[in-house]
Amino acid sequence: IFSPGKSACWRCLADRMNWNRQVKAFLGRKEARCVAVSPLGANPLGLSGAGIAAAEIAKAIASGFRTDLHEHIVSLDLMGSTVARHYVPARPQCPSCGDPELRDPARAPTPIPLHAGSASVVTSGGYRSVAPGDTLARNRKHVSPLTGVVSHLERIKSQQPLDASFVARHNFSPRPETVDALQAGLSGDSYGKGSVAEQGEASALMEAIERYCGIFQGDEIRTVRRFADFPAGEAILPNDILIYSDAQYEQGAKSGGCGEGAQRFDPAAETEWSPVWSLRDEAFKYVPTGLLYFFHESGSANQISADSNGCAAGNTIEEAIIQGFLELVERDAYAIWWYNRLRRPEIDLDKLGDSYVRDLRAVFARMGRDVWALDITSDLGIPVVVAVAHWTEDGREYIEVAAGAHFDPRIATLRAMTELNQFLAIESLGGRPELGPDDDYGGDPLPLRKHAYMRPQGKASFGRSRFKTFAQLDGRDQVL
Repeated sequence: IFSPGKSACWRCLADRMNWNRQVKAFLGRKEARCVAVSPLGANPLGLSGAGIAAAEIAKAIASGFRTDLHEHIVSLDLMGSTVARHYVPARPQCPSCGDPELRDPARAPTPIPLHAGSASVVTSGGYRSVAPGDTLARNRKHVSPLTGVVSHLERIKSQQPLDASFVARHNFSPRPETVDALQAGLSGDSYGKGSVAEQGEASALMEAIERYCGIFQGDEIRTVRRFADFPAGEAILPNDILIYSDAQYEQGAKSGGCGEGAQRFDPAAETEWSPVWSLRDEAFKYVPTGLLYFFHESGSANQISADSNGCAAGNTIEEAIIQGFLELVERDAYAIWWYNRLRRPEIDLDKLGDSYVRDLRAVFARMGRDVWALDITSDLGIPVVVAVAHWTEDGREYIEVAAGAHFDPRIATLRAMTELNQFLAIESLGGRPELGPDDDYGGDPLPLRKHAYMRPQGKASFGRSRFKTFAQLDGRDQVL
């Protein structure tokens, strides 16, 4: 039921439904429009749906329109006669009912204020502003095959012990123009982990919301300029963020760190730039728009692709900032360890005193899998841990690694261990890929002896953590 100024409009509804109808939209852009036509009135069961709609409207009128249909639609499963409600939010930037200023790319940016909040809820996934169950209660409305950011949210059905991993299924692609691109977009799953089911479910859902919010829509703030057009210090060159070396640029796609098609940025070329808020300077800086949003396209000679490293969604802006920051800390330390093949000390998992880690190691031991953890903390001083699983199967060795970062070394270890278990669960569903000649382990059936950096050297000692009281700080102080 549409209530102007109070609810979503028809265009808001169409936007959400089109998001979940990528195949129909693809066919509609091609020469197959008739395939998408399915007259409801021609189907006897469809008349039942019309009857339900009439009944819901009548109830709304009788109640003085005190109904949740202002922000929901009702669906009828014609095969199973199941009635369900699907959340439809009003889009603030909707061309029909939204604020016109929010669609203006030239509008003024808004600073990001930080707010004080309550003490953190501590879980194996880190410090959060609310418990995982509260996160799910607040955001599960975004799961719907008709109007959701996420079409399905389900537990991964694997035989992996103590697995609490979930998968959120959603579209993650630009507008596809080929069948291959369509298929790739429809498989844009996000995964979540945890030591208990609620954590894994909330993790998968929030990662999917994170990806959705990062997709370029066309109403983002941006301006076309050359780098030299900005006052000194106001714009940030991409490589001041990406930090590629000259050798990586020269090697191009052959470099594991640079990625396919990476190019040097031309500061003299006109490029779209968007504002970001500097927490240190409390001022706006400008970064190429393509570095900030997925699937951004422009006619500029500078083509840049966004990456999800450092992105996060949270119950509060402060929570999201902390989680995104920790992801960058983790990836930075991991890259230093991995590419330099550094020998790092072992974390004594027996002294961790965590029941999840104890039980997981015991089950892995019965399966013939050895598990250990390495301290790969970088010069930033924030604990970063890599969990390693090693086993032999059919005469061949296998290794799986996962990482975690946190201000609390115990939680950093738990994040690495739960991610390791998640990786193994996902791998068990898809089958183990055959290793080719270009694999990191090559054709050697005993790779561990050639990769000594996977093995610990010495014992780690985190000592007294400099962040011991971090959990007692509110969200604002944690960020600052």
